[in-house]
Amino acid sequence: METRVKEHNFKRIIKAITPDWEGINNYQYAQNSRVWVLWDPRWYSVMLIKAGAQYVHCQLIDNLGKIECLITVVYGHNTIEQRKALWADIHNLTANITTPWIIGGDFNAVLYSQDRLMGNPITYAETQDFASCIQTLQLNQLLWKGDYYTWSNKQDRTDRIRSRIDRMFGNFEWMIQWGRSIADKIDKARGELQDIQEKITTNYTDGLLEQEKTVIHQLEKWSLIEESVLKQKSRARWIKLGDSNSKYFSAMLKERNQRKQIKELTSLDGQKLNDADKIKHEIIEFYKLLIGTAAPNLPAINREIIKQGPMLSQQQKRQLVAEISDQEIFEGLQNIRDDKSPGVDGFNACFFKKTWPIIKEEICAAV
Repeated sequence: METRVKEHNFKRIIKAITPDWEGINNYQYAQNSRVWVLWDPRWYSVMLIKAGAQYVHCQLIDNLGKIECLITVVYGHNTIEQRKALWADIHNLTANITTPWIIGGDFNAVLYSQDRLMGNPITYAETQDFASCIQTLQLNQLLWKGDYYTWSNKQDRTDRIRSRIDRMFGNFEWMIQWGRSIADKIDKARGELQDIQEKITTNYTDGLLEQEKTVIHQLEKWSLIEESVLKQKSRARWIKLGDSNSKYFSAMLKERNQRKQIKELTSLDGQKLNDADKIKHEIIEFYKLLIGTAAPNLPAINREIIKQGPMLSQQQKRQLVAEISDQEIFEGLQNIRDDKSPGVDGFNACFFKKTWPIIKEEICAAV
């Protein structure tokens, strides 16, 4: 929230609003502070980790020992250029996060084309940075209750503009630990979709069609979230149990070897082959036919004809042979999904992303 409260009045206001509560803020980075985080010390312990002009990042532990997570409370600036610093700060925060983490608040930015009602249409430039940040960090949007639009200009009738600029997101560790309601949301969406489709069959209306599209979109969204969580769970289980000479490792190795075997093959003349030697011979003969016959000579390339077609400019040629920049290496790394299998060194893409500030120079030098 934008408090507009002077720093020397902070404790007095907190005491008046929430007696016996404690709080942290970002007065050091923003005039009159933009973010307050308040909590009841009888239930929670909160420690400030880092703050900036547009966020407060802290650790929360409940006094019963059941909850331990990271929380980032955001209040973004009003312009696209000012918010670029926020996206950069969020990227830097994730470099050391391996525990459940939620981030949310007033981003002052729209994420989808339907996030503004009335006013100017949403442009790609407005959503680009926000969407790229969420996608790169593989954050999942959390459930919300109430009106879809969270802000309005408080004007009357046709002059009123409404936008959705407040959101909450969780990383996959958060979804694994506290995302149990995902399956319930999928079942609910499937039930709603079935009901709507039955109504469409008996009494079609354009309104029902729009409802069907909305429910399908929700079903796809929660299915993707569930798939992401299951992938991470599977990867976590393999990291925990597969990297040792255990029963789990042996069972997985045996199962994979079974999947790689070809026990039956249909030959080119339609016969079913079950013998290993016959299957091997059939595969060799099949690929021999694909190779074809050897040509006595190959025609040379006519350079004069090539010059008549499109050619690269001198600038394009220089770009092709230019040195790879550190930024290009980093962007290439960000495009690799975290759940991809690790390389021969045993480290996956997630490790390199999390430790990038430490290993950046060595990686760039090696490339």
